[in-house]
Amino acid sequence: MILRMKSAKSEDYRYYKKVKSEILSVLSRKTGCTYISDLHFADAGLILSAISNIPEERYSLSEWKDAGNYLTGSSREYKDAAEARNYILGWLKRKSGRRCIGV
Repeated sequence: MILRMKSAKSEDYRYYKKVKSEILSVLSRKTGCTYISDLHFADAGLILSAISNIPEERYSLSEWKDAGNYLTGSSREYKDAAEARNYILGWLKRKSGRRCIGV
């Protein structure tokens, strides 16, 4: 969703993409973040644990893609929800330094 916002100081308009994702909201609650943007500063291990408990079928490919791109700062395409979820898990494992296979 694109929001059109008028600047208070001028007549120009700025466009902002509103991040609205159910999975990101769930992750922020499960990791104790007040705002979705706080996920960027949350412990990767906490996010990893939360995502590990979410089956890929629960969310659409679009949701997983948005979550992955938001968390990793990348812009990737995935063939299905499982691939997107696995990419996020792998990225979080590398970020957190975890080597265990089960999480």
